[in-house]
Amino acid sequence: MRVCRVIAIALAGLMLVSCASHKGSSSLGTTKRTTASASPKVKNDAQLAMEKAAAEEAAEKARRAAQAAEQQARAEAEAKAREAEEAARKAMAEAKAKAAAEEAAIAAAAKAKVEKVKVIESSIKTDGKYHVVVGSFKSLANARTACETLVEQGYTPNIVENEDGMYRVTVFNEAAEDTARKKLAQVKIKYPQYDDAWLLIEK
Repeated sequence: MRVCRVIAIALAGLMLVSCASHKGSSSLGTTKRTTASASPKVKNDAQLAMEKAAAEEAAEKARRAAQAAEQQARAEAEAKAREAEEAARKAMAEAKAKAAAEEAAIAAAAKAKVEKVKVIESSIKTDGKYHVVVGSFKSLANARTACETLVEQGYTPNIVENEDGMYRVTVFNEAAEDTARKKLAQVKIKYPQYDDAWLLIEK
């Protein structure tokens, strides 16, 4: 009787051990399956985070590049505007200077001197009584030297002598006074070194 009880107790213990082992195996498998099923999700989240970070970085770079390009374009536009403004100021100043020179030349051309003269040397016909004088010399040699320079400048100079023995070097000889005055103004504008040129009217 006692032997039967011992056998029964032993069988019960074996059954308990078997159940516990089965339950542990089942629980372990569940854990493994849960981990296995969770792994792809965790991996996808990491990839999304990396892709989001890369996209944000690319967007930031694009924003900085656009800002730099805008600043460069603005700087170039401002530089061109400054250049255009400076060119306009320069052109205006040149126009004013030219106008002033023309006015001065015309005003100077209004001055005239009446003299009795005779032709000493002539490159062209001198029938007119209005002479544009660019130089006066006491020496005929100096007058001739001045004529050589005038020839190089494209003029056809003449030399006339007044009653005081002064040699006048002229570049134009005109029959009409207004034509002579216009020529005098042209000489003054074209050659500033002759700004003291004047109009000689023959007696």
